[in-house]
Amino acid sequence: MQDNLIKAYNEAEYRVNGFSEPIYIGKHSEDADNVLSKNNLTEWAYITAYNPMSCSLEEEENIRRNSELRKLANDYIVIEGEGQDKQKEWPAEKSFFIAGISLANAKSLAVTFGQRAIVYGQLEQPATLIITLDRLGNPG
Repeated sequence: MQDNLIKAYNEAEYRVNGFSEPIYIGKHSEDADNVLSKNNLTEWAYITAYNPMSCSLEEEENIRRNSELRKLANDYIVIEGEGQDKQKEWPAEKSFFIAGISLANAKSLAVTFGQRAIVYGQLEQPATLIITLDRLGNPG
């Protein structure tokens, strides 16, 4: 994947409705731990269906895709949010904090929706950027 995209993903803010502060790559999130602890869970992911392969789509299409992702995540605790790059060069992308999803299932959802990367975390651990597709769209 292109270095500038990885840099942008690593520096982005991953906001979650009801959290006191955004999730940042490499940083521990007390808010995420609180959700996990309250529900006896150990892992989470932050995923969007917006703009597959980092290519802009019309808002209507992005909303439709995210609605489909939300339905597929129905077995988990899902909280809405928005991710945005630090420089605000891209519009914020509606996203989901999904508590209780395994890394394998999170990667599978990301690949289904053409997402190059997701944010993944575990209880008491820092958030991690997980590359899911390479620049050609092959699973990573």
